[in-house]
Amino acid sequence: MWKIVNEPRSNYEKNKRRAQAEKEKVLATRHNKKACPALNLHAKVVGAKADNRSSKTVATSNDNEAANAKVFPCLQQISRLVDARLERSAHNCCISSVRFNKEGRLVLAAGSDGNMRLSQIDSENSNAKRVQTISLPNCEIDQAAFMPNGSEVIVVDSTEFVYSYDLMNNALSKAGPFPKWEDRRLHNFEVSPDSSTIALVGNNKGYILLISAKTKEKVGVLRMDDDSQARSVAYTDGGNQLVGTDGSGHVYLWDLRTKRCVNKTIACLDNAPLGSSLDSSLFAVASSSGFVNIYDRSEFVNGGCEPVKVIDGLTSCTSIEQVKFNHDAQILAMISRGGEHTLKLLHLPSCSVSPGTWPETDLKSQFPCSLDFSPSSGLMAVGTFCGNAMLFRTQLL
Repeated sequence: MWKIVNEPRSNYEKNKRRAQAEKEKVLATRHNKKACPALNLHAKVVGAKADNRSSKTVATSNDNEAANAKVFPCLQQISRLVDARLERSAHNCCISSVRFNKEGRLVLAAGSDGNMRLSQIDSENSNAKRVQTISLPNCEIDQAAFMPNGSEVIVVDSTEFVYSYDLMNNALSKAGPFPKWEDRRLHNFEVSPDSSTIALVGNNKGYILLISAKTKEKVGVLRMDDDSQARSVAYTDGGNQLVGTDGSGHVYLWDLRTKRCVNKTIACLDNAPLGSSLDSSLFAVASSSGFVNIYDRSEFVNGGCEPVKVIDGLTSCTSIEQVKFNHDAQILAMISRGGEHTLKLLHLPSCSVSPGTWPETDLKSQFPCSLDFSPSSGLMAVGTFCGNAMLFRTQLL
């Protein structure tokens, strides 16, 4: 479980982050990217290709008033949010996952206390009413998510087991351990868009486990480099391809029809959280020093290794732990932790970022740790380390 850091980081840790950021700037140069200083006020277009077909955009931000005045108007249309708090957890547990179902009428909040809370959303007043609580005894839930077809909820809890809750029959089942994966802890997963397979990430070095979503039996294994530790995965191309990252910052793309890795590159120098847009056109890879690289999947499939956008200086070199696109890939949400637990929204068309004063609620003091957008991005749910799951109404004009 993530650790809440209330005290300022030591000088040693700060210097370590700065040194790592400098290394990533060197790495960016090798890929013909230009990294902007973290205190620049405006987005810059850099590294335009010779044929002028596209360019890479580097967005930067800071918290001074001038930056807020320049940046915030670009986001006013998408950041006027009304806070509608979900019911609070009975215990001050970490809300490790918040997810909407495919209709956007139910929101799931799962925590380290082993409870999954289902709330029904009232569309008229943007409120949510608890309708069911499912308890998993002796479990500290790391991740929970609805199946795309809406029939069940999948859960992992840092053990070798996968839990499944059937919403129609109110039945809980457990699968595992899987062959050659005994005593391997499963930390996160991704379900294919067609609800056919589940990709599991654990502490089995260099491997990603594929299981059938229907039978929960092992159907395949994807392999990274021998010294790699799988970090996160995301399905693309309607479930025909899988993007994965490891703890060394490498990005892999597999064709699931052949189980073959079609491309590999290095995006950063450390753990790399990953997010993919719903239309599979883009995927984002973040780092612990505040970089976010955004790749065009079609270029990556054809062997391209350079990002189309590089986002720098969003979190003052604190670790980005989650990146999430909204339904049409206009917004990229990022959660960071460390000395600063922050939530940032990036408007991709303009490369404008939410200012340091947003959101004007008590969300910052509760340390956000998970988020999700509703299917049409009309709502955004945010889970916190303090046991709250907050619901915001977003107005996309």
